[in-house]
Amino acid sequence: MNTIRPHHILLAGALLVSSSACRAQQTVTSKPLTATAAATATEISAARATLLTGVTDVLAPGLPGVVSVFGPRAFPVILGTAGGGKNAVVAPAVAAAFTPKGRVVAMGHDGMLGKDAWTVGQTKQLILNSVRWTQNGKTGPVGVMTGDDNASMIDGLKANGIQAQAISHGAALDGFSTIIVNGHRFTEADEAPLKKYVTNGGGLVMATTGWGWNWGNDSQTLSKDYFGNKLLAPYGLVWSEGTVNGNKKDGANVFTISDIPALTNGGTALTLLEASIKNPAAMTADEAKLASRSLNDLLTGLPPTDTAMQNRFSALLTTGGDLQFPTDKAPLGPNEPGARLRYLLALRQEQALPVSKIKADPAASTFPGSVPADAKTTTKTVAIDLAIPQWHSLGLYAAPGAKVSVTIPGDMTGKKLSVRIGSHTDSLVNLDSWKRSPEISRAFPLTAATTEVANPFGGLVYVVVPNGMAGQTNVTVSGAVAAPLFELGKTSVADWKTTIRNAPGPWAEIATDRVIVTVPSVNVRDIEDPTATLELYNKAFLAMADLRGIKRLNIAPERIVADEQISAGYMHSGYPVMTWLDVQKKSVDFDMLSKESWGHWHEFGHNHQVGAWTPEGTGEVTNNLFALYVWETVIGKAEADAHPALKPADFQKQWEKYDAGGRNFEDWKSNPFLALHSYLQLKNTFGWEPFKTVFRQYENMPEAQRPQTDQEKRDQWMIRFSKAIGKNLGPFYAAWGVPITQSARDAVKDLPTWMPTTEQTLGIPTNLAVKAE
Repeated sequence: MNTIRPHHILLAGALLVSSSACRAQQTVTSKPLTATAAATATEISAARATLLTGVTDVLAPGLPGVVSVFGPRAFPVILGTAGGGKNAVVAPAVAAAFTPKGRVVAMGHDGMLGKDAWTVGQTKQLILNSVRWTQNGKTGPVGVMTGDDNASMIDGLKANGIQAQAISHGAALDGFSTIIVNGHRFTEADEAPLKKYVTNGGGLVMATTGWGWNWGNDSQTLSKDYFGNKLLAPYGLVWSEGTVNGNKKDGANVFTISDIPALTNGGTALTLLEASIKNPAAMTADEAKLASRSLNDLLTGLPPTDTAMQNRFSALLTTGGDLQFPTDKAPLGPNEPGARLRYLLALRQEQALPVSKIKADPAASTFPGSVPADAKTTTKTVAIDLAIPQWHSLGLYAAPGAKVSVTIPGDMTGKKLSVRIGSHTDSLVNLDSWKRSPEISRAFPLTAATTEVANPFGGLVYVVVPNGMAGQTNVTVSGAVAAPLFELGKTSVADWKTTIRNAPGPWAEIATDRVIVTVPSVNVRDIEDPTATLELYNKAFLAMADLRGIKRLNIAPERIVADEQISAGYMHSGYPVMTWLDVQKKSVDFDMLSKESWGHWHEFGHNHQVGAWTPEGTGEVTNNLFALYVWETVIGKAEADAHPALKPADFQKQWEKYDAGGRNFEDWKSNPFLALHSYLQLKNTFGWEPFKTVFRQYENMPEAQRPQTDQEKRDQWMIRFSKAIGKNLGPFYAAWGVPITQSARDAVKDLPTWMPTTEQTLGIPTNLAVKAE
């Protein structure tokens, strides 16, 4: 068992508790920040009923976040599904609370207050109910602060008899009956008026995508820095890093109203967990999963200044014995909520320490690894091109707990530069099982000429540049050790062979101006020259840009990082693209990358996708066009060799099953390789040029003219591709069972109809056209 000694922790928390014996929700009277007694079950039930009057389904836009509930007067309103498979649980997507003098409603995605919210399900009714409930009888106008969605919100409210007006940033809020706020749109000038307004009993309806805010604020955290959490934590609500999913209904992603389990409240979950540490039989396996999720979510958003749960959390750490830390061989799973929570608490305390008190975390030696004891630290000055945003690799590694000094010119201190230690930015907090510590990367703002930084887990050191800068500056880093870094066109192969590849840092990078690859250093020690591998990456990125019709995807190089465990899937796209360790060697080995690299191009293909030509059901399809384009034009191999599902015999089976099932569009959407073949039939007949033509049309299309709905996207794709090849593809898509509107079919009806032959489809039977009409 991997154990570490418990740390003291100062955290805040829930006041709503429950009896583990009867599982019934009860309340306790205490002196919380609100200085109010707990709401009764009757009050909460009545409030939820009012908020949900006339509501069955509400919009679940994008990837909604979680609103964590933990106070005595706070309660979930609408739940989403968190996690997947056998370990799926529920978590609040909408929650509400009574304040001492008023009421607030919190939503887990800013899109729930956007223009689309008025037309999906009964989201409009939820908005109206929330406004009226938070008004609580007040008759003044509703203030609106939703940014680009101000007009649709104001128009929607007025159309339903509610007086509303936009709020100027920094304006006093006295006189408004309630305020509607997009939590990503307020400014620093709004913070004091909002706090005063809510404290004095004003109503508030606020929507924030917690994980999105966290992702967009590189050196800040929801728990320490997000004003919305500081504003509502005293009332038992915070936005967390967690995410939830809805369900499909009538073509939209929605949350459907359901019963509320008591353990979706963090205070209730903590009480049950406390009982289970003393008596494991006090909590069932299903309760353990839900309690663990509720508490994990809570800890990602809870401000450290909120001290209500301090003693309870401290007791968990000091009376439960040694802490377990997760490893690949001994992961912490969903049936160990006590161990998981205690470790997460220790991690949060560690993250809150001042740099001067940071030490190496015992788990760091397992992953991402230790620096050799005899490795010497160095001082290195690096020129940073400020026109290139995101992470700048330095070829330096900070040992776990080591103090590293970063010096910048004085005129750079207000430019929002930051330094990151650790390339493994995936948070695993909300996964069912941890094979490494769930958070091991740290970022620090560079607000002074010299800043001391440290990470208990260590990691590669990066300077992070925000968007929109220009010029160049020098950054000097002291206290780190050298790590292998080969930059194509800059690094001497001779220096690489003799010294650089043997640098002591346990993680290495090979880089071009288009992509940077991060792997354990053991994978590069024997590489004589990374040039061929990097040139292959360059050619691949040039090819993907050529297919889409752009010069390059981003100013900054793309990144791909190998990790012990990632937050989603076998690989996932983004910045950086993340992979498991099983592809670490493949990522830097020319021969392997040339033969078995579909996953790499698949994920980078995701980064090249455009929503306007990627309707629902093709998220795992259109990215593969880029993967296949690289495979054919750069790797130089046949389509059928790119992936087993692209072999004619395999596709024949897919088609026969699809045909026998009536060519149901839902089946098409749920089978990415089946759907991909409908694109490849066009490619195999007309080549790649029509794709380039159509993609370029979208690149040159004003945003306002781009298709928005899935139907519009399908229609526009069919029309544009038909015109690009001079053929009517209406019957072709009808044969596939892909819905196209009659107006779209009419737009190309004068073109000659095209249907594929057996040869052009790599084995599809000629009966494809049987159900064309």
